[in-house]
Amino acid sequence: MRVRDGANFGTQELVTVISRAVAAVNARFPKTPVLTVGDLSREGGGFLSGHQSHQAGRDADLGFYMADGRARRTFEKATPKSIDAARMWTLLEAMLDSGELEYAFIAYPLQKPIYEYARDVAKVSEARLAYYFQYPRKVSERVGIIRHIPNHANHLHVRVHARRSVARGEAWAAARPAVARQVAARGRGGRTQVHEGRRGGLARARPR
Repeated sequence: MRVRDGANFGTQELVTVISRAVAAVNARFPKTPVLTVGDLSREGGGFLSGHQSHQAGRDADLGFYMADGRARRTFEKATPKSIDAARMWTLLEAMLDSGELEYAFIAYPLQKPIYEYARDVAKVSEARLAYYFQYPRKVSERVGIIRHIPNHANHLHVRVHARRSVARGEAWAAARPAVARQVAARGRGGRTQVHEGRRGGLARARPR
């Protein structure tokens, strides 16, 4: 993975899910290009400029694997023809199989080739596809783990449950209410790291 420094901290669950999913892609497709990873969270959590989320170590922005097989150093807008549906499905499948993936946000048109690869090549059942994907239902329907939000044609936004980190953080905050209020004030409209596992800290996704 290629990770931007400075905003590359996440709960252990997030870092593990991404790392294992990338490893699954590399195992299935030798000579896979390095995956570009954008922002996770700041060390300690809290508001991160340019984002409404990314406050609690549960969110990460990932670049796309592209059909031409070239690595990217920055995010690049994809189309249904330019995205590598096979590698993207393998990445998403590994995250889904972990049980940790809460959402994967991706532009609606890009869901189609990934959905069709999962259905036609990976032979995923219709029931599982309906549970995983918003597509082919209307873009306005807020269903599926893999779903559309605007401005996600050049990257995938993943969010994990991080249940263990959330539980640890809530226990830590309950035992230290005064400190928890101070830390929570650092966030803007979202749950800060005090809720998501501050006691254990954030794991660092190391740049390469």
